[in-house]
Amino acid sequence: MKLNLDKKRAILEKRLDHFNFQENSEFSFYNPLKINIRMMNLIGRGGFAEVWEVFDSINLEMYAAKIHKIEPSMSNEIKNKIIQRAENEINIHIHCHRHIFIVKLEFFFVFGSATNLLVGMELCDIDLDKYIKYHGPINELLALCWIKQILLGLLYMKNLPTGKVHHCDLKPANLLIKDGIIKISDFGLAKLILPDTHQYYNGGGTLYYQPPECLKNKKNLLITDKIDIWSLGCILYEMLFCERPFQFNYLEKCSKELLVNKMKNGLTYPKINQKISNATLSYIQYLLNFDYELRPSIEEALSYPIFNYFNIP
Repeated sequence: MKLNLDKKRAILEKRLDHFNFQENSEFSFYNPLKINIRMMNLIGRGGFAEVWEVFDSINLEMYAAKIHKIEPSMSNEIKNKIIQRAENEINIHIHCHRHIFIVKLEFFFVFGSATNLLVGMELCDIDLDKYIKYHGPINELLALCWIKQILLGLLYMKNLPTGKVHHCDLKPANLLIKDGIIKISDFGLAKLILPDTHQYYNGGGTLYYQPPECLKNKKNLLITDKIDIWSLGCILYEMLFCERPFQFNYLEKCSKELLVNKMKNGLTYPKINQKISNATLSYIQYLLNFDYELRPSIEEALSYPIFNYFNIP
């Protein structure tokens, strides 16, 4: 009972903080941004970006607008990083064209004396991170259905004629839900690997969703789909159990080395109300293989018998 009240209180506090931030955001005064684009409501924020609902008065459509802020007080290194990530995201979207399981790019432009870059995308209902926090554990069959949709999106990205795209920062906050379908978003750290070339991993991504070989800073680590597969295993676990598979509580000190040791010790499962099948637990273990050479590829993860066993479309 107390845990449930604490959870509701935390959600309410987050919403109040969100409302206060929207009221004080500098972008709430930029109306219209262009002759036809008007700011509506703040969706979220993080790093050096804010995401807003915007209304296109010509097309009579609502979109999600990610605004990358570039301020004079920033160092050149930070400015370059923001610009590089924004350009990378736009470039990846252009290469990916349009796919049902990938958020659509609609438009982009600069505004405010060319100090802010706006990337307009299709508006979705909620991100997976908020969905888990608001609704609790996700039904096993729905979780598997969404995992298959993500895998199909990743497979499409891997087989583009212009080169392979690996996301490299999959996590619940970067997965959006629209009309019951899940869509991959936020390609700021994604890598486009041109045909007959390769790239080495050079850092980045969110700590709790990175595979052990990335956390160990393994030299000459090729970027492959094994990175995204590990992240996907973490996401499936979190959908079912409402917590990350390898994490530390707020009293524990976390480091990459300690996190890798935790991964070596294997998975544990908290008690929840719904019973999870052994088939799904085995699939999580399959995705979270500590040895990246034994970890499945996207194709192998998709062909795993669990999707036929549960008749997942």
